[in-house]
Amino acid sequence: MPFLTLTVLPAIGMCILELDTPILYYCILINAGLSGGDIVQVPVFLSQVPRHAIIRNRGFESYWKA
Repeated sequence: MPFLTLTVLPAIGMCILELDTPILYYCILINAGLSGGDIVQVPVFLSQVPRHAIIRNRGFESYWKA
């Protein structure tokens, strides 16, 4: 969700409003690069965790329970 909120929506807004703000453009690029790892992890979780499992996060550790 942060990727959509902080990267995609501002980019669409810049296109619709025809804004040419370099600082906003660079913030969008930096956020897209840093949150790209989250997007890569979604298919990994979906392929390794059973369908009806419950996923729990504790700090940087993730656990699942079937």
